[in-house]
Amino acid sequence: MITEQTSRNLRVGITILLMAASAVCALKYSWWAAGYSGWYGLPGYAQDLRIAATRANFYWWSVIVLQAATVAVVWSLVQLQQADMSQFLKRLARFAMALGVTVVGTGVFVGLLILVFRKV
Repeated sequence: MITEQTSRNLRVGITILLMAASAVCALKYSWWAAGYSGWYGLPGYAQDLRIAATRANFYWWSVIVLQAATVAVVWSLVQLQQADMSQFLKRLARFAMALGVTVVGTGVFVGLLILVFRKV
């Protein structure tokens, strides 16, 4: 049987994994989008341009889906039981906090990946 603490720890672990995967996809999107920009208008790179556009699009949507999943998991972690607000404001505050944690956390992972692989 899973206790509340085990469930919370599992969701935190899932959040970290989703943020890391989203960071990797964001960096891959940046790479392919830069390739697309560099090859745009060069007839000799038409095939590379199509590949870059397809992959950039795939990684863009991967980031969006992973970020949405992360927001959902973080939403389940945020509790505002002591807040003296209407139900609507509680939900809005939970969403804002979940979105903020997701964006900042993914940004931290992007920064860490850049630092680690910059020296390789």
